[in-house]
Amino acid sequence: MQEESESWVTREQELRAEIEVRSRLQPLRDHLVEAASRPQQVRESLGDVRLAHGPAVTRPIDFYETVSLESWATPDTATNRKDGHYGPVFRSESELSLFRGIARALADGDETAVGVLGNLVHYVVHTGFTYAVNATEKSASVDLLRDEARRCMEEFLAHNEWELSFEEELVKDSIVDGELLIALEAEQGSVRARHVEPAWLTQPVDPRLLEEELRRRLRISHAIDWRYGVATRQGDATEVYGYFVRWNGDAEQWNFYPPSRFLHLKRNVPRHVKRGLTDFYPVSGRIAGATELLSRMGTGAGIQASIALIIKNSTSGPSGGSIESLTGGSAFAADNPPFATSNWRNGEVIDTFGREFQAGPMGGQQAAGFVRILQAMRRATGVRWSMPEHMISGDASNNNYASILEAGAPFTRAIESAQQKYITAFETLLWRVLRIYFEMGRFNKHGFAWRQIRKLLAMTIEATSPAVRDKEKELRVAQSLREAGVLSRRTMASRFDLDLDEERRNDANESVE
Repeated sequence: MQEESESWVTREQELRAEIEVRSRLQPLRDHLVEAASRPQQVRESLGDVRLAHGPAVTRPIDFYETVSLESWATPDTATNRKDGHYGPVFRSESELSLFRGIARALADGDETAVGVLGNLVHYVVHTGFTYAVNATEKSASVDLLRDEARRCMEEFLAHNEWELSFEEELVKDSIVDGELLIALEAEQGSVRARHVEPAWLTQPVDPRLLEEELRRRLRISHAIDWRYGVATRQGDATEVYGYFVRWNGDAEQWNFYPPSRFLHLKRNVPRHVKRGLTDFYPVSGRIAGATELLSRMGTGAGIQASIALIIKNSTSGPSGGSIESLTGGSAFAADNPPFATSNWRNGEVIDTFGREFQAGPMGGQQAAGFVRILQAMRRATGVRWSMPEHMISGDASNNNYASILEAGAPFTRAIESAQQKYITAFETLLWRVLRIYFEMGRFNKHGFAWRQIRKLLAMTIEATSPAVRDKEKELRVAQSLREAGVLSRRTMASRFDLDLDEERRNDANESVE
């Protein structure tokens, strides 16, 4: 009861603060409304401008910027990030779900968004990530431990059909939804990875029993916040205690996972925000606008393409060369309508009966301008992911493919950065998988404690770089590193998209033959 009272007081304080901010902004709003109602003289630029703490300079300044009185922007307040919110973008699960719904609609039904998403996934995943477990010390017992860890990891990857297919699914959904959620469960001697939908991670209706269990297990006495389905310390969303998952929204089918059995990768938000935000949030309006523009351009062009010719000075009399003399059809109505049309060889023929006819913009010089606007909108969309123009518009005439994918290019760096984030997340996941196998007794015969295992083993995950590669040069560098003893055979094989174990088996089979 006390917690509910404190919560109510907190909400009242937030409401009072919002009212106070609005009251302070009202005079500014009234001033802007009054200024907008007065006639304005629009100027292209200003002359001498005195910068703050500096001399007067002469340079053009665009003066076409207008003040939007219905702007979505709101003042930054201390409560914007309270309790894991991401204000003013979202402050509840319902607001967050709306953004996911918009992103999913685009990702499934808009050709531009589908192309963007496909390119991102293909470049991030490419032929798949490679996984390896290596020993940090050389001894027979550690080698046996390493081999067992490799068997556990390969068993997990095979059991969950992880490589390539599941990787693509996880990367795609994380871009669209803004977060990657995986629950780990022990299942018949193996470990199952369950892909959790963001809508299933939700705040429990009555968390009292869970709170009692958490306090007993973790020996905590402070309040727990359950917003967005992530149990955290009240007032500190970075101290996570677990995740509440309601499978398919069924109130009777739920699980609570501690962080050691769950992977949560968030995108586009700081760490003290509880949930991730879709990549499409800042560009969804522009993508939809470009699609609408293209649709209207196509519809208008299609209509005008069906017009075979326009007769602008004909009369309805028999000697006037009216449209019926061309079509051989019947005469038009006697009241001479302002326009009349007829189909002539699968094209519309328009008779204006002496009236002027102005073609629409798609039939005039403005058509090229619409195309340029469409291209500009799509280029602006591509900036979101440092994506080159041809990946958005399909027009490669303005792109040099080699320079786009060379090392250090913006798109290459963006993809490599994304790959590293997934590598870090997958490495964390695999360590948690090995911990579950350890708790199942798979490492008992080796006699090592878990802390020792973490020190004796190293996880290596690599992705295929999107940069254009000089394989001969890479091979020479790899051979030098191999000879110096700083590069293993397995890592060297993975850099050239080879599976060392598979190549060894193939070599053995060839020797037998």
